Amino acid sequence: MKDFKKRSLSLLSLVVILFYTAVFFLLPISHPINNVYAATTFSQAKVVLSNSRFSYKAVLSGTHTAPLTTATIATSGQADNDTGNIFPKDNICFNTVLSVIGCSENKTFAVNNIFAVSGSNQFSFTPATATNLAASDYVVSTQSATMTVTFTPTSAVASGGYLRVTIPSLTSNYTDGIPDGGGFDANKLTNSNINANITPTGFTKSATALSYSAGTHVILMTLSAALAAGTEYSFVIGSTSDSTLRFINPAPTGTAHVRGVADTYSFTFNSEDSSNVIIDKNILKLVPIDGVLVSATVEMTISYTIGAIAATQSVCGLTTSVASTATTVPFGSLASSNTFYNLAQSHTVTTNATRGYSLTVQYNGALSKDGAGVTTIADTTCDSASCNTTTPGPWLTATNNGFGYTMAGDDGVWVTPTLYFRPFPTSPIQIMTNSAPAASKVLNTCYRLSVSGTQQTGYYFNKLTYTITPMF
Repeated sequence: MKDFKKRSLSLLSLVVILFYTAVFFLLPISHPINNVYAATTFSQAKVVLSNSRFSYKAVLSGTHTAPLTTATIATSGQADNDTGNIFPKDNICFNTVLSVIGCSENKTFAVNNIFAVSGSNQFSFTPATATNLAASDYVVSTQSATMTVTFTPTSAVASGGYLRVTIPSLTSNYTDGIPDGGGFDANKLTNSNINANITPTGFTKSATALSYSAGTHVILMTLSAALAAGTEYSFVIGSTSDSTLRFINPAPTGTAHVRGVADTYSFTFNSEDSSNVIIDKNILKLVPIDGVLVSATVEMTISYTIGAIAATQSVCGLTTSVASTATTVPFGSLASSNTFYNLAQSHTVTTNATRGYSLTVQYNGALSKDGAGVTTIADTTCDSASCNTTTPGPWLTATNNGFGYTMAGDDGVWVTPTLYFRPFPTSPIQIMTNSAPAASKVLNTCYRLSVSGTQQTGYYFNKLTYTITPMF
């Protein structure tokens, strides 16, 4: 009896061992791994946004009555609750309940200025709105980008295979052309135009399809030639010339956003065989972030210098008799009558003023003995009384006594003909000007004096005033 039991237990043990052995060998055969992703990734893959700046999507604070050129946004309830990611010259639009898709009035406006002083939630824009705006209306500034995918397959892909791109989107309103907080809006990219707006490098495609579903945009490219393992390829998604044919960058997510903190989106990229079995797969990252406005205020600058000119210099078509200084025109002792004495000074101007500058001159009266204004050296009338304070004339004859000036060089109001003179005025008269910014412009003023043999002896002087004015 005992032997029978032992034999029964041994037989049972053998049956159990054989059962588990059969199961061990049969399981792999009865459940082949034909529905699991390949255990390879692209040997390198990346996606680059041509513009990684967040789109802007805020809500107006209160009713805005047309016409208006200033907007105030709500400081809570949206991720964009300040003006931190809109900058001067950005295009904005207002998305009302009635417009739903696109912009109110079907137009955009240009940001003029951000009012940092009166509040970080106000900005001005042009032109003025023509319709009233409600507190629930969106303020939108759209940023879009091309997406450049560069990749190197680990495994070859035969012609007729696929490249599949999955781009995150919202679960609704993901093709309305308005930025979404949480996904990329397809804008005007559709299944009918996607093929023309994907540009491959290194490979060819026979077709491209774009499909939408809640949470994803899917692009499927059919390859018309094989991809080799170990070879780098790339393709660009979106038009380089038409911003409406690109995916719209997301606005920040949530109801509050810390400026300078990026959001991260997963961008899935597969290669597949003709049966849609995945060959290589990578999950890439798209990282939009706030833009950075770099600004500086360049103040108006102007530099003006009166310079001395030495004796025996050839200036204005004449030769200087005596050296000048920056503040004096010292003719000195006039040993000879009916003789020309010549001196000169230079005027050097640099300015960044938008409309340039103007230099004027005036004097306080004729050269007079001891500055008393009684006994004077007459102002020149040139030869044949041909000049006055506004009209120059030739002055070549020293017996035509008097005091006057001529000019030569840059930006002179009159610099020709040579040896034409005129007397100084008692009211400012323009002698040098430029209607644009100017760099190191130099004009020489040349002074001429001749007295008769009967001019009363004594010390004669007057004062010149030069005035430089930058213009905007």
